Amino acid sequence: MKMYVQKLEPEFIVNDYGVQLRYLYPNQDITVPTPFEAAWVIVESGQSTDPHHHHDAETFFIVEGSGVMNIDDEARAIGKGDVVYIPAFSKHQISNPHDARLVFITVSWDIPQEGGQ
Repeated sequence: MKMYVQKLEPEFIVNDYGVQLRYLYPNQDITVPTPFEAAWVIVESGQSTDPHHHHDAETFFIVEGSGVMNIDDEARAIGKGDVVYIPAFSKHQISNPHDARLVFITVSWDIPQEGGQ
């Protein structure tokens, strides 16, 4: 077995979805086949992710700061220690109206189609 340790260092951070991301899986340097995708996400003060939706379900693990989570027509304040589940195909966006940055880990996975397809 081989251990992989990935750091949240500036040289690995890219801009995507309107914020800063550190992709973990998949990752061009790591070829481990995982059943999920994952990334660190940094939302600076006054920033928001681009509103979007996708075919996979997603969970946000808030590790630093606070903000506002919007899923479809629902908005809720979130903060450090919160875990947010986002159903597949739901339009979602997270915003940071505060002075400190918001940091979370996102994990997403495919939801099997009804009938096993």
